[in-house]
Amino acid sequence: MDVNKNIGVTEFYQDSTILITGATGFTGQVLLEKILRSLKPRKIYVLVREKRGVKARDRVKQLFSNALFEQVRQDDLLSRVIPVDVDFDQEHLSLDEALRENLANEVDVVFNLLASVNFNEPLASAFQTNVEYSRNLLQLASTFHHLRAVIHVSTFYSNCDRTTIEELIYPDTCFGGYENVRAILNQLKPTEREALTPFILDKQPNTYTYSKKCAESMINDKFSQLPIGIFRPPIGTVSSTYREPFPDWYYKYNGPCGILMALYFGLLNVLPFEFDKRTFVAPVDYCINAMLCCAVDVYKKHCQQSTDCIGKVQVYNFTDGTRNCSWEEAYRWYLEVSMALAVRSFYKDATVLICGATGFLGQILLEKILRTLEPRTVYLLIRRKKGLDVEERLKMLLQGVVFDRVRSMPIVSRVQPIEIDMTRPDLGLKEETRRCLIEEVNVVFQLAALVNFMTPLDRILKENVQYNLHLYGLVKHMKNLRVAMHVSTMFSNCDRKVILEKVYSDVGFGGYDSIAELLNKLDQQEKEAVAPTIIGKHPNNYTFSKKCIESKLQQEFSNVPIGIFRPPSINASYEEPLPGWINNLYGYAGFTVPAIIWLYSAFFVDDFIKPMFAPVDYCANALLVCAVDVAKNYNKDQSAIPVFNYADSHSPILRDIFNYSTAGLPWPQNFICRYFMITRTTNEFRYRLSVKMMLAHATIFDRVAIWRGYPGGIRKGVERALIMMEKIGPVAITTWEVETANIKRVLQGLDPDERAIFQCDMATINWERHYADFVRGIKKYVLNIQGSSRKSKL
Repeated sequence: MDVNKNIGVTEFYQDSTILITGATGFTGQVLLEKILRSLKPRKIYVLVREKRGVKARDRVKQLFSNALFEQVRQDDLLSRVIPVDVDFDQEHLSLDEALRENLANEVDVVFNLLASVNFNEPLASAFQTNVEYSRNLLQLASTFHHLRAVIHVSTFYSNCDRTTIEELIYPDTCFGGYENVRAILNQLKPTEREALTPFILDKQPNTYTYSKKCAESMINDKFSQLPIGIFRPPIGTVSSTYREPFPDWYYKYNGPCGILMALYFGLLNVLPFEFDKRTFVAPVDYCINAMLCCAVDVYKKHCQQSTDCIGKVQVYNFTDGTRNCSWEEAYRWYLEVSMALAVRSFYKDATVLICGATGFLGQILLEKILRTLEPRTVYLLIRRKKGLDVEERLKMLLQGVVFDRVRSMPIVSRVQPIEIDMTRPDLGLKEETRRCLIEEVNVVFQLAALVNFMTPLDRILKENVQYNLHLYGLVKHMKNLRVAMHVSTMFSNCDRKVILEKVYSDVGFGGYDSIAELLNKLDQQEKEAVAPTIIGKHPNNYTFSKKCIESKLQQEFSNVPIGIFRPPSINASYEEPLPGWINNLYGYAGFTVPAIIWLYSAFFVDDFIKPMFAPVDYCANALLVCAVDVAKNYNKDQSAIPVFNYADSHSPILRDIFNYSTAGLPWPQNFICRYFMITRTTNEFRYRLSVKMMLAHATIFDRVAIWRGYPGGIRKGVERALIMMEKIGPVAITTWEVETANIKRVLQGLDPDERAIFQCDMATINWERHYADFVRGIKKYVLNIQGSSRKSKL
């Protein structure tokens, strides 16, 4: 027979017809997916037994609903798969004559993965499945006219009674060989078989390995004339996927997975291993790739007709005993990984509730959850606003550029808006909705807050404290709650020089309840007069209100799995879902506007402090990860709510931040703004003089705009910005000592893959690039100035 000795794997399988048994098993599923994704077969016959009344077609349909087949779930690919009902106990596998004839005329390659891997199975049953069923299949394969290769999947442990295992078949089955063993078993009663089994197995550890050894002997005796190869992976220690179609996919708790799960849940406390011995473990996707290549090798060798290949069954031991880790190393790695936070598995099939999803951080958090995680449902608590109901607000939200990557994904259908009225203790929820949330919700994110620094004290206390308490009144009744994360701010305790990761309850005037009672008795003028005294050293009412809610959570909800996340001033996105996205002018964003519009600007700041800023996508990632940590370490008897200060010592000084920001402006604007248009000082006189110049410049801008027929308003905006800067003044000239032990511990607990997916280590940020993107984002997404894409700095 002529053969192309250099035929490649893809060429070998192109337009071929493949027959697979065992495709519904762990290894079989990965094989089927790989063939569909990477090769181009004409047809794939899948022989499937009826199970629990479910026919082959329905079993295969269920198979394709598995996440493993997500990349190949297209009609043109799946239509090539032909499920065939079989009964391996019957002659001709119960196939009708027409189908047998089709198989005989069409099939080119056979993969026999059918096996029972139950180590405790009675010998007669294991023998029937692992030997007789394979014999029946190969008898059918012997009738195939165009057969090019058969791969029978055995196991590396079929000869584990030997210290040296070569790539050959060992016919040393005791009791006169497998035929004699079968005859003996058929004559015995079940109790007699059970009593005789240990003597038949001899040095084999279980009925599985013994039956696989017998199957190899049977193939060598009966079917050596076929182009057949025996592939010996370390079945029993085949591990999850390494890369394809995605990492860490596993199907059942057999082999290493079963051992790890038993260790994880404390069901196994003793490991009967010699720790210096090497493991024989192989990722399932590597096993499949090797199997596909071995079939090509079988074809080549059979076609060569050389004397050493005629009538010889090829054997392939797929293992590497020199590079595999020892059991001691595997156990050490297990201990490291078991302590790691499993972020994706934590949120998989979880019901998540988000309050504040329409805000800046909320939008990024929601997009990240939809794009990266697999929650069962995401409930969004949304208020009516400007005449729009919650459905309309959700529709508008998802039309934003942030959701471009997920808008067409099926998972968006899992987002369900719920209308709430935060002013009411019951949140205005219908009883049915309230009951549903209590029964279903696993994870809560509370991000809603009023961030206006000039809001009167009584109103902001209601918004940021009382309304939050209404929400947590519902949260504490949730039956399946794993964690609730409250988003506070790093500046909730900015009246201190040292900020530890704990709740400070030193709210003056007797605490929040006394302050609320006092304010309720005063008229508006009296409230405004007493507010500065109440907030004390806090720069504004907002930071004071956030301190109050932290204190109330500690007082009333410390027995609930709640965590407090304190982000710094939140900047535009660094990378996800796109660089530079921002939708507001809070914090540093407001500082950049004058430079963007060519307006002279003055700032009362210290150039050499390190302000606390963080990109919004890093904050969202850190929030997701911290939630897992809170759930993992929650103790119902805990007395203190865990706090996470999300700060970083690697951030640049303020002078560099301004310089980096001007890089986001075009030439020559970046040069002029950097050296001539911005005054930064801690000298009170120089600052006041510069403010007068800024106001004069804004007045000129307004008059020019009005002269050209445009509305003014720039001076008015500058005056509002100056008032805002007064409110955050101490923040711009103060450096704090911040404890970050909890956030560092969380980062260390992430495995490398999840650290890349949920990147929140601010040491990885290129701050120069970030601030340049930040300014471009403000121009593009807030000020709607065109031509603001990232370009090389001139």
